[in-house]
Amino acid sequence: MHKDAPTTETNTEPSRLIIRFTDENDQTAVRNFYARNTHQHVDIRQDAVWNERTRNGRVMIVEDEQRSMGFATVAYDFHAVPETPKTPSLMTKVKNALRATFASHAGGTDQNENAPANTKARWVELGSTTVLQDEQESAYSMIKGLNLYPLMIASQTVYEFLVNTPDDKVLANVYEDNGAVIHMLNNKVGWHFFEPEDAILKACSDTKVKDGHHTAGRKWLHATTDTLPHQARFILKTIEDGTTNGLLNKKTQKHIRLNTDQFSLVNTYKRALQALAHGPLADTLENSVHIGMKNAHVLLEYHLKEAIVDMKEQPTVINNESPSICPL
Repeated sequence: MHKDAPTTETNTEPSRLIIRFTDENDQTAVRNFYARNTHQHVDIRQDAVWNERTRNGRVMIVEDEQRSMGFATVAYDFHAVPETPKTPSLMTKVKNALRATFASHAGGTDQNENAPANTKARWVELGSTTVLQDEQESAYSMIKGLNLYPLMIASQTVYEFLVNTPDDKVLANVYEDNGAVIHMLNNKVGWHFFEPEDAILKACSDTKVKDGHHTAGRKWLHATTDTLPHQARFILKTIEDGTTNGLLNKKTQKHIRLNTDQFSLVNTYKRALQALAHGPLADTLENSVHIGMKNAHVLLEYHLKEAIVDMKEQPTVINNESPSICPL
């Protein structure tokens, strides 16, 4: 279409952006997206790590109806380093070798293959947050000028809290010359600055390709339990706007609608999202010091069970995605 053509002729343009978490069928698309959209502020992670994160639904993406990916962000599990690591037994070495062999046939090694058995992560890092740069991709015209960054970060933070609950908190590191993102995380999303301990620095480094990194210093921010209510409210409001009138693209001045049919955070986990956003649990978390994500999750479960008893209802099982009561 000629650039001076009437703006009403939009029949060839995809009508909505789809927001969802990945599955095993997205591994190639995710790797290709990061390979084609490199940025000085986004570190390159190992392909095996990207594969495993994608397979296990730990990558959140936005794509158009032609499956052109426009935005992605990834959750990485960090485990605390044991104070006195033990030399693995022969049996453990055999099991690790078998696990690695199986994982290689499946398309990559598990990011957590060296984690303590039967433990969840102590921290979850949100990283590799990347937007489409190729103007030839069909999603570009809708993505360029549409600020989805706060929605992506807030959504993945709350989703990780609900489904892959770390013991402590969700965190991120941003190059200090990337002021716009630092401001967005601290103000729009409500995260706080902190100084990371050595175990966090090592766990982060272990996921990355070692060469070719930007050399600027970093700022570290974290989502503590007191930030969850604000993020939940932001998600609910943005999704409501995006699925009704659409979100304003400041470049094109068009409203872009969101398709959330596959977005489990606002479907399967909507009751939990609402409980985090408004009411007594939200008030308690927002006005308290950080208590740890695991402890906050216990409070959420207790709150929802009490609400069910009060209403004389039973929880409805929508699917098996929730690790505890369904839906949370």
